Amino acid sequence: MYQNKRIALAVTSCKRLHFLRRVLQAFSVFCSDLEIIDTVIFFDDSSEHSEKIEMERILGEIFPTKKKIVTHLYPDSFEDSYRHSRILNLLREELQKNSINYFFLLEDDYLFVDFFSIKETIDLLEKREEYGYAGFAQAFKKFPDHIKPKEVGDYWEWYYDPNLPINCNLFMDETSAIQNLIPDLWMTYINWPSFTLRPGTHNVQRFLSIGEFSTNYDRSNMRTELDFAIRWSKKYKSLFHKRFHVINLGFDSSTSSYTINKSE
Repeated sequence: MYQNKRIALAVTSCKRLHFLRRVLQAFSVFCSDLEIIDTVIFFDDSSEHSEKIEMERILGEIFPTKKKIVTHLYPDSFEDSYRHSRILNLLREELQKNSINYFFLLEDDYLFVDFFSIKETIDLLEKREEYGYAGFAQAFKKFPDHIKPKEVGDYWEWYYDPNLPINCNLFMDETSAIQNLIPDLWMTYINWPSFTLRPGTHNVQRFLSIGEFSTNYDRSNMRTELDFAIRWSKKYKSLFHKRFHVINLGFDSSTSSYTINKSE
């Protein structure tokens, strides 16, 4: 069902060449249908000039036949600290200018360790209009008896209860704790609206229908992804593959892109 669809890989990076090199190599190894990608859209925020040159070399080496759209950003590219929102809005513009139908979003700290199919996620999203995203960064959980998420073949629907406070703890997430190999990281499943920036496929029309990422939210109690997720969850839901696929290399707050760039 993905025939005649324009498909892009969108990659965002920020001063983490050492991560990016590993992440792109792993993506190229474990993506079982790399050939269906038409365009690679790449954003780097504030890396050193020599690193930017190396990033372009890596993109050319791994994706030699793909159309590449590369945007280099610098510390003075934006006048405020809503850098993440502004970069994602630049991505929105590129998706529209290049008539992309589906894009796979990959941040530079998510390392694939198992095989996956982009075509499979596109087929799911084509058949089921209630979903806007299908991805690979949340394996199926050991849910308590009172929570029964919907299952769609090898995928499961992210569980979010709009009647409960956002970010409240719903249960102990033993699955993620074990897979992250870090005992005190992501020990709880939180009540998060179902949009995510983790690796996966987005339907572009549904993604664009939510509007731009905000650049005027109250930064004392809101973040880029959450602001967008609240709006997203009023229209769409998300699917995740049940199997474990990726490791987050940037789990340490000191290596977070937000910390590195003092961004929101």
